[in-house]
Amino acid sequence: MKIESFAPDIQFRYNFTFNFLVGAATFSKMSREIEDKGKKVSETEILQHKSFVAGSIMQSVAALESEVWSLVNHGPGHHLGGDSFDKEG
Repeated sequence: MKIESFAPDIQFRYNFTFNFLVGAATFSKMSREIEDKGKKVSETEILQHKSFVAGSIMQSVAALESEVWSLVNHGPGHHLGGDSFDKEG
């Protein structure tokens, strides 16, 4: 049975902020492991270290952008916009 002029509206949204933060922490840990070797690192490890640091920065920026987007589009107090914010003001 078709109901005229009725279209259900279902929206799903996943917030990637946590995933980006985990990625940043993982890259930081990997770069720290290379740093802990001291001066006994190869050229490959130096390149990996630079990549891990750059990846950590990019993942951190992506987390920030994801959270700001949620706030701007849903507002504070909304479950997709940062429910821990002060709803009064």
